[in-house]
Amino acid sequence: MKILHIGPIDPNTAFGVSASILGLSKAQSSLGHSVALLPSVSPVSKEALSKDVFLIPNLNPRHYNPWKLSNDWINTIKADFGIPDIINFHDTFIPFHSAFGRICERMGLPYIITPQGGLTHLALSVKPIKKKLGNILFMSHFVKSAKALFATSNNEANDMMKSYQNSKIFILPNGIDEELLSLESKVNPRNLGEFSNEGDLIIGFLGRLDVYHKGIDLLLLAIKSLQDRGYGEKIKLVMIGPFHTNTDKSTIKSLLNSLKYSDKVMIVGPVYGEDKWEWFKTFDVFIHTSRFEGLPVAVLEAMAFGKPCIVTPGSNIQDIILTSHGGFLCDESIDSIANAISKSKERKDELSELGNNAKTYVANYLTWKILAQRSINIIENILN
Repeated sequence: MKILHIGPIDPNTAFGVSASILGLSKAQSSLGHSVALLPSVSPVSKEALSKDVFLIPNLNPRHYNPWKLSNDWINTIKADFGIPDIINFHDTFIPFHSAFGRICERMGLPYIITPQGGLTHLALSVKPIKKKLGNILFMSHFVKSAKALFATSNNEANDMMKSYQNSKIFILPNGIDEELLSLESKVNPRNLGEFSNEGDLIIGFLGRLDVYHKGIDLLLLAIKSLQDRGYGEKIKLVMIGPFHTNTDKSTIKSLLNSLKYSDKVMIVGPVYGEDKWEWFKTFDVFIHTSRFEGLPVAVLEAMAFGKPCIVTPGSNIQDIILTSHGGFLCDESIDSIANAISKSKERKDELSELGNNAKTYVANYLTWKILAQRSINIIENILN
């Protein structure tokens, strides 16, 4: 089968959508299928990809017209890769995708969409005027013309059905590379120096520092609540990732200044490669307080490293944490997040067991190889 993935692909990023595309495409290729990637936002070097996945160079990464695209794209794909059996678009409200989708319609090329949480109610409520207009002008038609939508969870599928009732929706979670399961034992933890002392609880967050989307305000206010109640001196928070905007940077700085012990929070910035895994190894527990998500890859990676996780409903992974007995659940309130952190501190002796539970679950159900086979089964069903 020939599969073409189109989406915002960048191996050197904290963007979970990119990691998802790369993981799935590599695994599909390992199953013997011909797989190609077409970056729709920025150019990518072939050296950054799996040698078994074909890269189609992006001729024009900045495309703003959602209705029209040059047929040169199809000619390039045909010449370099051949005619795809299926095209998988990732992410939402990208004009290039809509324009490419119209070419697919004209040529009878089937396509599917993996929104990665971008079509849920809360995601659509961010920049609502812009997205309502986008839905009317191009997005709604793009979605309705797709053969199917791939949701990363039942919650996302049910939420999307409210706005896109006529769509066929299949569940395909995000996953992890099998290599991570063995890498955990080979990596040394990061040396935190004077930041960490014996008896401290090291909480880790990795992702884009987007205050509203990722619930960074809720997390820092929960830390403030613990510090104000006298519980905060032994609780350390490490935040890894780029600031989403300058406004997010200013908001986070203001929140840090409001803390009684601002030195208990470390902002590292973006890290990649081996450095990233060293940081994962350092954490006692991983936290994700998002208001909305598809299925966060960073949480799955933390689970693969044997780290228990604290997650909100918006992180869209509570069912997995509950089923695997791999961490702590909280709601999207400051008190609930603070209580979950406090509970993880009180049960520090049990964190290793909870982390092992999490690791076992992703090994059994959420490796990309397992999910790639499921995706092929679904695609064959769609094409037939």
